Amino acid sequence: MHKVVINAGAKIGDYSIINTGSIIEHDSRVGNFSHLSTGVISNGETSIGNNTFIGSGTIIMEQIKIGNDCIVGMGQQVRHDLSDNSTYVGN
Repeated sequence: MHKVVINAGAKIGDYSIINTGSIIEHDSRVGNFSHLSTGVISNGETSIGNNTFIGSGTIIMEQIKIGNDCIVGMGQQVRHDLSDNSTYVGN
């Protein structure tokens, strides 16, 4: 998409959506069927599982792992790993 940055060593799964202005930093992974909304920043060495939705403007800190089938609301700062089937909303 428009103004997306995907840096060295990043891997994007099949059928995933990386929306406008998102940044996937070095050595990060996005699983299959996942959706990163506008302006998501996924810092270095992060892992986003399969079938996971990340809301607009969310920032994921370095080396964080987000499991499969998760929902992260918009504008979040993800500072801790999230297990499978988690929902993370509210500042």
